[in-house]
Amino acid sequence: MVGLLFCLDVARDIAIAATVLVWVASVAWVVRDAADRGVNRLAAGGIAVVLPFVGAFLYVLVRPRTRLDDVHERRLWLQLATASARVPRCPSCSVTIEREYVACPHCAEVLRRRCNSCGAPNDFAWTACPYCGTTEDAQEWATKEPTRAAEVTPLKPAAPRRRAPAKAKTSSATKPKTTAKSRESAV
Repeated sequence: MVGLLFCLDVARDIAIAATVLVWVASVAWVVRDAADRGVNRLAAGGIAVVLPFVGAFLYVLVRPRTRLDDVHERRLWLQLATASARVPRCPSCSVTIEREYVACPHCAEVLRRRCNSCGAPNDFAWTACPYCGTTEDAQEWATKEPTRAAEVTPLKPAAPRRRAPAKAKTSSATKPKTTAKSRESAV
């Protein structure tokens, strides 16, 4: 009988120790999770200490859905998306272009016009060059542009590339040449 009571006492002590360990672990988890989510750690930990097990469950019900790291990461992704949206792109082929480009290097779409006096790139909607102050009419530029295009030297197509002659796989000494006369004599 004494052995049975001793075993029951040991089992009770182990159960109490396990319960206390789980309770302490839940309090530690609540405090750590509260810090990750930007919640007051003292208040969340106080609820978990005062109300064992139920406090951790209540904290899970009222805690914010997102962690501070997730909020920060989402904010960075949003900044990246808005920054990439500000990158100028060609309206016809969507290739990234520079602000100074007059034509798209990929599709040759005319993007801006050049100022007649200083040669700086200007948007079609601008009436004055911001670099030199010369006023220009976009309609006037559009009528002059076909004549300017005729003055440009046309590009010549590239010369076709020639392949190097292929090296023979077998040497001529090992394979005898057959001619038309040798074929006729064999028949």
